[in-house]
Amino acid sequence: MGAGQRDGTGVGGKRLRGSGLHHGDDTLDRLFKKGLLTRSEEGRAFRYAARFSREEFHREAAGHAFRQLLDASPASSLPLSFLVEILGERDGQLLDDLRKLVERKRRELNSREAGQRETGSARPGRKETE
Repeated sequence: MGAGQRDGTGVGGKRLRGSGLHHGDDTLDRLFKKGLLTRSEEGRAFRYAARFSREEFHREAAGHAFRQLLDASPASSLPLSFLVEILGERDGQLLDDLRKLVERKRRELNSREAGQRETGSARPGRKETE
């Protein structure tokens, strides 16, 4: 078999049943193309591994979901009010945790803005993007 062809070896080098292109191979290839897995050639097969830890994956998924909610809502305060409501229902401590995170982010942004003013890199009327 040439480069890029599969011999039925899947995650962790385990042999997949049957011959030819396997459903498992196809699924792994799709997950690789979506950026969820890394892939390296080992002989006539590919070895797949998770690109993100479980925590990193959850963080990325939550960030994506929040961005979609904020983009889809005509008023950005609506998804935020849902978040606060859910946190309050789950555990009051989570509201305190959220407050601390917001305060930390606000200090970070204020510090960044002060640094930009000092260097003259901030442009009036323009929102900085990362």
